[in-house]
Amino acid sequence: MKIGSRFFKDIRRLDKNAFNLTVGLRAAAFVIAPIIVGFAIQQPALLFASLGAVFLTFTERFIPTIPSRMLLLVCCTEAVAFGVGTLTATTGHLLSPILLGIGVFVALFAWSNTKWAAVGMFTAIVFAVGVGLPGYSIQSAGLRTFFSLIGTLWALLGIVIHRFVISQSTAI
Repeated sequence: MKIGSRFFKDIRRLDKNAFNLTVGLRAAAFVIAPIIVGFAIQQPALLFASLGAVFLTFTERFIPTIPSRMLLLVCCTEAVAFGVGTLTATTGHLLSPILLGIGVFVALFAWSNTKWAAVGMFTAIVFAVGVGLPGYSIQSAGLRTFFSLIGTLWALLGIVIHRFVISQSTAI
């Protein structure tokens, strides 16, 4: 019983230092905007832009001090990982799991520096999501890569604006 009570006590504990209202509002606005625009113009593929924004937002949240120029590189690697994951899914049921393992290994190995480990982790997750989403084809891989890149760049714009506003308010 002691283990169970400790488990429930740990679940109820909340680290309030990890929350930042302005970061949450910025992330929500820049993730939801492509979905709203997609429904307004009847372009459901903009959901992939939202996914790209989510992926970059998670990466930036785990490494809040990551420079913007490095985030630009992350935008490209995550979008490409999403498209390559979709291409991997087209190889068939026998080859896809092997290529998935190789892709995850490469993503994690490429960012093996502990400072950038979160980037490798999220790139590997993006790759795996690309493999796992239904509706894969060579055309959909290009479409997903393109819209994911748009979403990551959109989220990067939000991050840069947010950082600029924060730096200006602390300079005053």
